[in-house]
Amino acid sequence: MEEARTVRLLKQRLSRLCGVSRFRQRLLLESQTLEDDFSFTVPVDLQLLVLPFCSTRIEEVEELVDLVAHGQVEEVEEVLQRPQDPNLKPGTYFERPIWFAAVSDKVDVLRLLLEAGAEVGPRDRPLLAAAEVGRVEVVRVLLEAGARHEAEDPDDNEALCAASEHGHLEVVRLLLGAGFDKHIPNRSGKTPSELAAKRGHGEIVRLLLECG
Repeated sequence: MEEARTVRLLKQRLSRLCGVSRFRQRLLLESQTLEDDFSFTVPVDLQLLVLPFCSTRIEEVEELVDLVAHGQVEEVEEVLQRPQDPNLKPGTYFERPIWFAAVSDKVDVLRLLLEAGAEVGPRDRPLLAAAEVGRVEVVRVLLEAGARHEAEDPDDNEALCAASEHGHLEVVRLLLGAGFDKHIPNRSGKTPSELAAKRGHGEIVRLLLECG
């Protein structure tokens, strides 16, 4: 128990081992469910129960989106503990909660959603949303969580193009460091350097020219 002195830490460790988020885990001691802040003082035998995501009404999905957009960390934690699927969308034309965390710059909430299993893939492109509005720490967290691109697909270079066009130097630096290709154009056929030059972002143009 040296590395997992509380239930929460043990759940996080188990999540890395079995791929099930801590929000879907319940640890039982003698048939009693342990709270996340329960501390271990001696070795004990525990039972692990893995829960499916709960049945969720559209109003509950909308509730999570609203809490995420306003950065309500404790309330988001409570919703995810139901456990509620973080990848549900509130409607056909709305984005998933992770998109709202990205554009609203709610990094702590974003980390919770990722821990709960929120997808960072291209379905509603949270990386593009964050890059476009210059959310440096959000971009960093998404990249660390595995948000990537396919080099042959121009759609997936939109993040670098958007950051270059809108003058977000540090975001451009992060994306280049993550392997985004400065030569790939966006869907309009414009490369990141062309977009930056058109908007007069000289520092970004220099960075793009110097990066190889």
